[in-house]
Amino acid sequence: MRIRPSFMREIERFDRVNRQPGSPEKSDAGIRQFFELESRGIRPESPDPYFTHLCNGKAWWEWSVNQYAELYLTDDWPGWSQVEADFAGDERGLKQVRRRCGVAG
Repeated sequence: MRIRPSFMREIERFDRVNRQPGSPEKSDAGIRQFFELESRGIRPESPDPYFTHLCNGKAWWEWSVNQYAELYLTDDWPGWSQVEADFAGDERGLKQVRRRCGVAG
């Protein structure tokens, strides 16, 4: 199984969104299970804790993007500079937020 670098960046984003004290350590098994779910729709019979962590992170990410979209659907919203600062180093994530909000950039 070969995982594309872009998919690994998504995994890193979902990990970062949900990272807190006591979160499970990164594991190859969890990454493989998450990849199987995302690419083939196959849920593991015995989920690895890191798989569950990534699923929760993805849910938080999607919720956050939708919250931005509901609240800030204009390009002239003054908070965009803070959002851009929050996403420094994650250009793809920022593009997802801006696209979902219907904002060019």
